[in-house]
Amino acid sequence: MDEAFELLHNADLAGYPMGMGTSGGTTDQDTNDCGIARMHAYTIISTFKMTDTYGREVKMIMIRNPWGVTKYTGEWSSTDYRWNADMIAEVPFGIDPTTSAELGIFIVPLSLFANQYVDCITDY
Repeated sequence: MDEAFELLHNADLAGYPMGMGTSGGTTDQDTNDCGIARMHAYTIISTFKMTDTYGREVKMIMIRNPWGVTKYTGEWSSTDYRWNADMIAEVPFGIDPTTSAELGIFIVPLSLFANQYVDCITDY
């Protein structure tokens, strides 16, 4: 997963356009346990690393749903208790992940991104 993140991060730094798709389901109206549409395309806006309140580095992927709305409810969703002012300040482009869902923007940790949100586990 670290190699995949570095590849994405280097592409991000180089300004490459990036996208991703989810699998499973029968239509893009099907969602997984985290509220992510299956069989759907998304834009990867950015990759970044931030430090959580315990001093741990967390590798994150900022994603946008082209429908302009997201119902993502997994780790680091807009309502996750871990978002505080210091962590929000580490998010690129001045995006506030606690209010960006109405723009279709959400942030996921690399671990969930790599699994296409299938498990939507919480490991804290």
